[in-house]
Amino acid sequence: MVLYSIQFLRFAAAALVVTHHAAHFVDLNVHTLGERFMHVASFGASGVHIFFVISGFIIVWTNHNRFGRASNISAFLKRRFVRIFPIYWALAAINIILLDMFANINLHTVGEVIGGAMLLPGHSSKLIFVGWTLSFELFFYGVFAFFLMMRQATALIAFSVLFTGLAGVVVSIENPFLDIATNSLLLEFVMGAWIAVVARSAESIPNWVPRLLLGAGGLGLIATAIAGHDALPTVISFGVPSALMVAGLVFSERQSTPKKFLKRLNPLGDSSYSLYLAHAVLVPPITIAAGRVLKFNDSLGLALVLALIAACIFVSHGVYLWVERPLIRFTRRFIVG
Repeated sequence: MVLYSIQFLRFAAAALVVTHHAAHFVDLNVHTLGERFMHVASFGASGVHIFFVISGFIIVWTNHNRFGRASNISAFLKRRFVRIFPIYWALAAINIILLDMFANINLHTVGEVIGGAMLLPGHSSKLIFVGWTLSFELFFYGVFAFFLMMRQATALIAFSVLFTGLAGVVVSIENPFLDIATNSLLLEFVMGAWIAVVARSAESIPNWVPRLLLGAGGLGLIATAIAGHDALPTVISFGVPSALMVAGLVFSERQSTPKKFLKRLNPLGDSSYSLYLAHAVLVPPITIAAGRVLKFNDSLGLALVLALIAACIFVSHGVYLWVERPLIRFTRRFIVG
């Protein structure tokens, strides 16, 4: 069952991240955009937190009937592998060339390349700079896979207790694996997981509940945009409002037929992962090249940000249709069966 609201939110989250990075690299490589604009653009970082909540939701939503059987663990991990790695490897290979051409960045050791390719903590941003978020995703998938052998209720409680307990651990040594395992951002996956449980089990939800959740989530995100996301831990400033927005949209769609515009945007939701990866490959070299050959004022700098956002959305949808989707079909045939 396709949830069009979640598809829309996947695209919105990716677009927010693109906006944040487009502004950052234009400001860095082309023309200073000003402190006020950059403060507003930094709100785009919320897209990562929305993605984490959505991931927790989708994994439980789509695997609700696979709990209680250890035999499902292997199939689950294979499906996740196929979804994450083929397009990532394809774009990472291109990015290695672009990093050398435009930024004079060379990966000096085989370990760096392998660590980046496998999205290992501490190395996951070396090939594509947004890769650090995928390390969190993979950690979540690995832990969730273990709990698939339990009944859903037991699994979700144990999973939630584990991540909540880990988030409270203070680590005295620097270790990238421990940094992820004890990071409070993992609680955003927990929030999404429980939204899926409630959405599946609730027979009826009062009409005012989705509106209240959406309103509270929207106000939370606006407050964060004004005060800045550093005022509180991001799991609170971004994570909680993101969870409220996800819950509000899901519960609203469960009550009524989704809006037509949500259905029309469904293909962009499909290509959101390509957008998330491809923009990180496209934006840095384009802004470096633009900064070298063109002169920009404030207006042209802002126009370049908007042009980059539009170009990334357009190109990444083509990447999804002609690269990611065929790669998924090809690798699924051999890995999943």
